[in-house]
Amino acid sequence: MFYIYIELTPDQQKANKESLIQRYKTTTIAYAERIDEPLFPKAYNALVHSSLFDTLLKIERGYAQVVADLIAERDFEISSLRTR
Repeated sequence: MFYIYIELTPDQQKANKESLIQRYKTTTIAYAERIDEPLFPKAYNALVHSSLFDTLLKIERGYAQVVADLIAERDFEISSLRTR
């Protein structure tokens, strides 16, 4: 695969950037689904009132404990290296 690099002037770079932004906006507006009401409150409410919520909390607590153990181990290793 070959790449061709072209040096652009600052004005050309700015024009390219603005063109890309405009094309992105146009494409996003054309194909994105428009939602008039906020999605997060509905999703949060559905999650909190589902049976999955308790399971997710238990998993999160487990992850938090593992991370805390890793941090404690790291701190112990750092302190042992400093005392040498």
